[in-house]
Amino acid sequence: MKTVKHACAFVLLGTMVSTATVAAEKSDNRWYLGVGMGISKLDPDVSGTIFSIEESRDSGYLLNLGYDLSERISIEGQYADLGEAIVSPNGNVGYQVWGLSGLYYVYDDEQDHRGLGAYLKAGLGVMKNESELKFERQNDGHVLLGAGLEYAFNNGFALRTELDLYDKDAQLLTVSLLKRFGGNKHKVTSLDDDHDGVFNNVDQCPATLAGFTVDTTGCEPDSDRDGVVDRIDQCSATPAGAAVDATGCEPDGDRDGVVDSQDRCLATPPSTSVDATGCEPDGDRDGVADSQDACLTTLRSVVVDATGCALDHDYDGILDSHDQCLDSAAGAVVDSTGCEMAAVVILKGVQFESGSAQLKDESKRALEGLAKTLKRYPQMVVEVAGYTDSLGSAHYNKQLSDRRAKSVVTHLIAMGVNADNMLAKGYGPVDPVADNATAAGRAENRRVELHTLKR
Repeated sequence: MKTVKHACAFVLLGTMVSTATVAAEKSDNRWYLGVGMGISKLDPDVSGTIFSIEESRDSGYLLNLGYDLSERISIEGQYADLGEAIVSPNGNVGYQVWGLSGLYYVYDDEQDHRGLGAYLKAGLGVMKNESELKFERQNDGHVLLGAGLEYAFNNGFALRTELDLYDKDAQLLTVSLLKRFGGNKHKVTSLDDDHDGVFNNVDQCPATLAGFTVDTTGCEPDSDRDGVVDRIDQCSATPAGAAVDATGCEPDGDRDGVVDSQDRCLATPPSTSVDATGCEPDGDRDGVADSQDACLTTLRSVVVDATGCALDHDYDGILDSHDQCLDSAAGAVVDSTGCEMAAVVILKGVQFESGSAQLKDESKRALEGLAKTLKRYPQMVVEVAGYTDSLGSAHYNKQLSDRRAKSVVTHLIAMGVNADNMLAKGYGPVDPVADNATAAGRAENRRVELHTLKR
């Protein structure tokens, strides 16, 4: 009898598969069919009778037709043949159940019924018993409770293990095979063609190479947002909005280490040392790079030539900015003003303490220009001549003028003038240049002159 029942069940399963397949072709729903085999435990109530239960365990099978309402909720119709309980003496009781239940998936590791899931089950059913013995069933209806684990494959097939409880006197533990139909068309967006873990419908970089880390948009990280991913970005902190090359760095056309956006000298020769502006250093800021500057300490605001030196049009050694005679003849000996020196020059500003050869401080400063001139012409030989007014004895004035001339030479030597190029001589009150009868005239006669002996 059980063999006949099993044959009928498989015929019914075939009919259900055909029906669900047709339904799936007509719609995009998630219908499924299942068949399972297992072990039942049956416990008919024999209390108060002459009967006893000899064997309560048997094999059983079930057939399922279900529909997935969502990723977590399904409804399911079920037919199950639980087998028979053997009753002594000489009898048995068979169990068949029909039911309708709802399933709630409390865990589904991939959602959409793929991968491993766990579910709870509850519903209502009708139970039918068959036996050669006389029996009485108090209520054909029953509550159906169950729980199970399911592992679903990507091709729509799934394996289940499930424990069902039927009223108080029947249980069935089964292993089932399910097949889901339809429902794939609207899940196309869940494909992940580049296998980066981000579905195509949200993947902004659908051709990411295998094995590379991506963000939630499916793209490789680009921390500075310059369009070059961090994996190949050699300059990962590029400022926002800056243009970059294929390495993620700002262009550096002359390859001096300073990017073009900050480089004030875009055509620096190769291997040239540059400062933070991308230009060669210019220590005196005269506009001529140090590597080309022949005068590295030119004063600011002084106009220079291509060599970085101040202009001296007449080549007399006095810069144009200080030259009062810009057209001095070639080879002429000029003083600190750039003008040609006379054979005899009164040294203006050279003064001494009264009756002494001690130079006043302002006189020392006046001699600085003379010292520079004499050093500029190392071949020139001069005489430093001292003069006095007519007051006092001629002998005294001669000695005082001689000491004063020597004092001037001493200071010039201290300033770097060659001692061999200078002579000191005192002339006393002779050769006055003004009238000694007046105080003003006498002041002019107290003087020091420079006599050029050899140019």
